[in-house]
Amino acid sequence: MTDNVNPTYLKFELVTKDPTKLMFGLMNKLNETEWMSKEPKSCKIKEFKQRKPVSMGQEATFDIVVEYKPKGCITFNRGGFWYDGWRAKHIDVKRDGTLLDGHGQPLPVGEDPVVLGWDVYETAEFNEHDFGKFIAEEECEDTEGL
Repeated sequence: MTDNVNPTYLKFELVTKDPTKLMFGLMNKLNETEWMSKEPKSCKIKEFKQRKPVSMGQEATFDIVVEYKPKGCITFNRGGFWYDGWRAKHIDVKRDGTLLDGHGQPLPVGEDPVVLGWDVYETAEFNEHDFGKFIAEEECEDTEGL
């Protein structure tokens, strides 16, 4: 594995009467193309919170936090399962602990373990949406639960 890269949070303030397109169009999706100088499939909305209630049709202020986890950012490393960026990975192994070759066959002695990976999240075009005013990009302190 490569040196671990720490995730960061990109923070935005959005003032809008209708957040639905952004909220529902992008929740649980990754950026499809480069966005905010971040490579494709590296950003996902973590938080989308309204500051205070307002009447329907009035402008409201939302705080948006986008989590940036590029390839090389290893998180949730438990029991042979981890995320490399937003891609899930694990070592190919049978329940009895026998290492496999990626095709269901026992791994020949002396070979390096085979790592399998898959995309967990769909993508969407972040550049088509207004996230509001960019506030800051901050290092994420606690990566244990990510």
